[in-house]
Amino acid sequence: MSPVLITIITSTITLLIGIFLNRIFESKSRLITYYGHVGAGKIKIEQENKFIDIFTHSIVVRNVGRKSATNVRIGHNPLVLNIENMISVYPPTETKVLKIANVGEEIVLERLLPSQEVMITYVYAPPLQFDRINSYVRSDEGFAKRVHVLLNRQWPLWFLNILRILLFIGFVASIYGFYLFAEKLMTCFGCHG
Repeated sequence: MSPVLITIITSTITLLIGIFLNRIFESKSRLITYYGHVGAGKIKIEQENKFIDIFTHSIVVRNVGRKSATNVRIGHNPLVLNIENMISVYPPTETKVLKIANVGEEIVLERLLPSQEVMITYVYAPPLQFDRINSYVRSDEGFAKRVHVLLNRQWPLWFLNILRILLFIGFVASIYGFYLFAEKLMTCFGCHG
């Protein structure tokens, strides 16, 4: 194989490994957020009253980074007022609610440790809808990434390990196949030394 081709391949592989290792060992906070549930129902406050419609949803805020996230803020649209009367935070965590002029209200968490998550559950009456309540989630380090989640079956660890081994074997075979293809290509074009 040509020394130039070897240099290009090793440089590319080294760069990719460096990027991968930097992401693994980088010490910073990374917030993600997703809807835990969305629901609706009817409740009766007192025995003689009629049933009233209620809506509910929850958002989960999780720090998937290796550093604590500070000043975590969950923003709400301006049409949502008195947010502290319609939320429940689990696990119980100290929060503040700040009113921001012309923007709405924010729930503020002082700190979210690595791998810590908080679920905020909302209960409210129509015409409010879940997609018109929350506006953003951010911390001093940046905005949270919104993740779309689906219910998914959890496979046993032994099965996942077999899949990982097969994936690794396929990866090695693909790299070897690319190597053979590149060698053949270089031979065809007379570049092989």
